[in-house]
Amino acid sequence: ALKEKQPYFKILSRFEELLNIKIIFEKNLSAMKNIFTFFAAAVITSMLFASCTKCSTCSYSYKYLGNDTARSYPEQCGNKKELDNYRQKVNADASADNGATVTCTEN
Repeated sequence: ALKEKQPYFKILSRFEELLNIKIIFEKNLSAMKNIFTFFAAAVITSMLFASCTKCSTCSYSYKYLGNDTARSYPEQCGNKKELDNYRQKVNADASADNGATVTCTEN
């Protein structure tokens, strides 16, 4: 009578083994999703904050009554659009003085 029940127990134990493997896989998959989400959020956050930390300082030099004269502007920090506007303002001011040379440095 015991030999007749053994195949049933083998099938049951195999089913339990497969069920355990499925549970372990689902837990690992969930952990991998959490890790991926964390790294994706870290990359996006670093990209957003990296664009806000650029700074630039501009100046221009020109000749006035035969002497070299320079005009310096204060440091400007911001995103790409703000720095482009800053540089355009300096270029516009410099264009009023003939032969002015504009220099901008990134900090």
